[in-house]
Amino acid sequence: MYIALAPMDGITDCAYRTISQKIFNKHNTKDELLLCTEFMSADGYFHNPKGVFHHIIKSNLEKNITVQIFGGNKKNLIFTAKELNDKYNFNAIELNIGCPSPKIMACGGGVEMLKNKKETLQTIKEISESISTPFSIKTRLGIKKEDIQEQLEFIKEASKYCHLIGIHGRTFKQGHSGNVDRDFINQAKKIVNKNCKIIGNGGIISYEDGITKCKNLDGAMIGQASIGNPWILTPLSKPDLNELKETIIEHLELSFAIEVFNKYTWDEKNNICQEFNINDKEKYINIGLNTKDKYRSPVEFRKHLFSYIKGLNKSKDLKINIIKYNDFISVKNEINNYFNNIL
Repeated sequence: MYIALAPMDGITDCAYRTISQKIFNKHNTKDELLLCTEFMSADGYFHNPKGVFHHIIKSNLEKNITVQIFGGNKKNLIFTAKELNDKYNFNAIELNIGCPSPKIMACGGGVEMLKNKKETLQTIKEISESISTPFSIKTRLGIKKEDIQEQLEFIKEASKYCHLIGIHGRTFKQGHSGNVDRDFINQAKKIVNKNCKIIGNGGIISYEDGITKCKNLDGAMIGQASIGNPWILTPLSKPDLNELKETIIEHLELSFAIEVFNKYTWDEKNNICQEFNINDKEKYINIGLNTKDKYRSPVEFRKHLFSYIKGLNKSKDLKINIIKYNDFISVKNEINNYFNNIL
């Protein structure tokens, strides 16, 4: 069975996916992990690849990685898909047709694409036929309840051009809360092209929950419940404190190293970036520490850190202390001091 990490903007970056892959490799030997990048704007890539590529940079450890794009301009979507197909070695290219974010919908992407299904099906067809890399889409139940049957037919038609479809079992009106319609997802599985896999998404709170709820499908996709808990992708319900500490430190280090890597390794001539080799982590940490450049990753890491330590003894003290610092060394020292005190 496939266990998929759902794409989440600002969360499932290269560092988090790499950490998830390491944990999966250690604790889950019977399933196959599917990883997906954050959303990347096709319009942004068309105009300035360097400016948006950090959303989809990948590491050499990631085994089955899908790159996800969004946008409402067909020309830019096809251009971006071709570029990703020709220049990079992703396992699949995916179009987001389900995100309810106002920012993404404002450019015609995400759920906005469901308002003109005929045109969107043509876009899906043209992208799929323009690339050799497997093509997939991520969508949802529809815009509102009255739209569900029409959405089912849309998914059936789209499956002719997709190797996989991820379905979030809520409508746009529901957003990320409310009941998930498992019957809809199971029905979709029965009518799609036999070569198209269906992955169920929405409301999954544990590994066992995902296996149970998606047993009739090809896999389960886990999103929000994985924030601060990548172990949810495995049968291990909770790590011990030593593994938790090691994971947090490595996640921080990877976030910092990859930010430095992205800053200094872009090929201006060919508009391309190589994948990040995790064996070079220390190299790029040292580069970052030996320059006067300022980096956002130590501050951005707080959202992960606060989720990792939720419910731990004296976690409030760490939260209070950590916001005093915005540099890598200080943040790392505070985390080490905290765990040394509670272990």
